[in-house]
Amino acid sequence: MPGLGSNADDGAAREPVGGGAPAALVLRELTSHADLHEVERIQREVWGLDDLEVVPNSQLRAALHAGGQLGGAFLQGALVGFSYGFLASPHGRLMVGPGLHSHMVAVRPRARGLGVGQALKWQQRSWCLERGIEWMTWTFDPLQARNANLNLRHLGALGVDYLVDFYGPMGGPLGGGRSDRLLALWLLAGQRSTAIVEGGRPPEPPVGARSVVPARQRLAAWAVRAASSDGDAEPVVELSGEPLARTAETGARVMVSAPPGAGGVAAPERARRWQDAFVRTVVPLLEAGYAAVDFAAGAYVLEPVDDRCEAGPTNL
Repeated sequence: MPGLGSNADDGAAREPVGGGAPAALVLRELTSHADLHEVERIQREVWGLDDLEVVPNSQLRAALHAGGQLGGAFLQGALVGFSYGFLASPHGRLMVGPGLHSHMVAVRPRARGLGVGQALKWQQRSWCLERGIEWMTWTFDPLQARNANLNLRHLGALGVDYLVDFYGPMGGPLGGGRSDRLLALWLLAGQRSTAIVEGGRPPEPPVGARSVVPARQRLAAWAVRAASSDGDAEPVVELSGEPLARTAETGARVMVSAPPGAGGVAAPERARRWQDAFVRTVVPLLEAGYAAVDFAAGAYVLEPVDDRCEAGPTNL
């Protein structure tokens, strides 16, 4: 692919770099001390982190020495974004063998909207597959529709776990409320990501053992809807408790609306109400064998995914 750095092999060159990514975008691994110090600066610039929260260059250096991943995106010779991950053991559903946990992906404000973040994720995928690593995880704020759309629809990842107040109190612009996160699982050698590489849409996951209705005939039930289409919308829980459990037993597709707008919820009190609605609906569905398999019409699409599927997780 034009514009990729010297570390790109033929396999990486066939992968998409994100909608609208400029041809001049160069992707390469970051190794120098200057690179690592610039990663520190980007963390402060993007997230407003103080020195206690920034992952320092010394930690990045140690992680790289031990086999971790650190990739950068350059425009006109300037580092405009980076991705950072470390090796991980299976810590959830569908994870077999060693994987990578992607801890940070950041893009400087002046380079946003160019597909840089998506390009960095595909770069991470190539890095993993070159080393025989077939899955990657990361966490993201479930209230952020833009992130959900990228992770589930454009990358083909699955949402497999809901983590309540995962990071605890956070400082800077990320703080002010409960740090709930959705755990994304990307099966890097599976049909979903491969279909996207080949220019198509990811196939529907295998229907779980508890699903009694074929996927194409499944009716959608709404568990959470937005009360309005503006940024002040409140969540309306339409399906929870025993009715939700009965719906899950049928294997029906369940839709869970996210807050309207790509930016999530600015008011901490309203964000908490959305988080509580997710805990009442998403958590029971995940515990019943569901996963978030797509993001469409402003909502998470949850369907059963059988962890014991005989075809194996690489077919997802």
